[in-house]
Amino acid sequence: MVQQTQLMELATEGAEPVQTYARNVLLANNRISYQEPVNLPDETKSAPAGKDPKPAKSLAQGVLKLFPNPAQQYVIVEYNFTKELSTSENIFLTISSVTGSIIERRTIVKHQDQLLIDCRQLHSGSYICKMSCGKKTLGLGKFIIAK
Repeated sequence: MVQQTQLMELATEGAEPVQTYARNVLLANNRISYQEPVNLPDETKSAPAGKDPKPAKSLAQGVLKLFPNPAQQYVIVEYNFTKELSTSENIFLTISSVTGSIIERRTIVKHQDQLLIDCRQLHSGSYICKMSCGKKTLGLGKFIIAK
């Protein structure tokens, strides 16, 4: 009992890596329950705060990139259509299955940006990302969800 109390103190107040080791010993002996924290990306920020040591790469005109591919929880859509469109034209982003059923449709105002697409509700398989303005297709890409 004294050892368990000492392990509990180390697991809550100890320094790393002792804290982790103590928690793992308690978990292995079913003395505590532990839920690993899940850190999701912050969708309210488009870039980390602070100075960037390298200058940001500018995406070439008329480009659509999808990454990571294959994806599990999210896909980042990076695009630049500044030369193809006037400033007043809106872009439509459409995510559809390979069978053609539309999963999501968004109106985009910025002509160059990155978007985070939440894929946690999508099933494993292939999907198509299309960016268009009116009847004109600006970019088309395929991504895979692998869960």
